[in-house]
Amino acid sequence: MAGMDSMNRDMAAGMSNKDADVAFICGMMAHHLGAISMSQLELKYGSDPTAKALATKIIAIQNRELEEMDKWLKIHDTH
Repeated sequence: MAGMDSMNRDMAAGMSNKDADVAFICGMMAHHLGAISMSQLELKYGSDPTAKALATKIIAIQNRELEEMDKWLKIHDTH
């Protein structure tokens, strides 16, 4: 639950940007980092092979999307 609380705090902080597009990207980046964290916990403590495979897939996809959002943010965030 501490991880979820941290993700929610980070999402709220990101969403506070006055630029709606930047706020969206910042909030989504925090959301993706939370998904990666949850997936890493599944890989560490989970026992179901299907759930573990899904966690591995989620980590890969979320990391690719984070890279895309980071590139976008570097171009568009003027603050």
